[in-house]
Amino acid sequence: MRHFCLFLLGLFGFAFPAAADVVADYRQIDDGSTIKVQAADNGDARLQYSNQPFYLIIRGGEAYVIYMFTPQPRVVRVSDLQKVFEQSPPSIHLDSKAVNRAAWVIGGTATYAGYSGKAYFLQFPEGRSPRPALVVSQDPRIRAIGVPIARQIDFSIATMNLAGQTIPPNFLKLREYIGTGTPLLFAGYKLEKVTMTPVATSEFQLPAQPVPIDELRANAAANRKNQ
Repeated sequence: MRHFCLFLLGLFGFAFPAAADVVADYRQIDDGSTIKVQAADNGDARLQYSNQPFYLIIRGGEAYVIYMFTPQPRVVRVSDLQKVFEQSPPSIHLDSKAVNRAAWVIGGTATYAGYSGKAYFLQFPEGRSPRPALVVSQDPRIRAIGVPIARQIDFSIATMNLAGQTIPPNFLKLREYIGTGTPLLFAGYKLEKVTMTPVATSEFQLPAQPVPIDELRANAAANRKNQ
């Protein structure tokens, strides 16, 4: 009887919905540049800027950045960058006055492309930002979109660490907030469209083997000598 009831539910469209691939399009409010995020139901994802010489791919839970500024693409495993920094951290001189001028404050909700989320503003000594600096949604239908965005920020943090740059506490707080859901607005990019559509597996293929971690260590050491 149980199997017969499940069969009837399927016929009438009441069965539990299956996971689906999703594509999200973001547009920069100020300069019109775009980000396209493609996420498969198996967790693979791709994030690509229209104005940057790199893109990010997630395969099997591992994040990779593909650089396109050389004749042959260079693939870097984000976790390798993080390991290199942990093993030989650069010296960082923190100017707390410069990086702590603004504080994050919650300010209600905002809606983009039909999805709503918690709005965060930046509070400066001279006043609050006129529009949200970040909006994060908890809608489970678009949760897969937030994963590659968070991993791309991880890549940015690891890259700045390797370059010996100070990571502003507010940027780390941004990463924390984005990790709680899916950003509808971040870094000036607002969500314009979400499409539930199949994504070809070729979009998640790596164009080359990842750069060996020993090479990344050598590059990091060379950067430190030049500082």
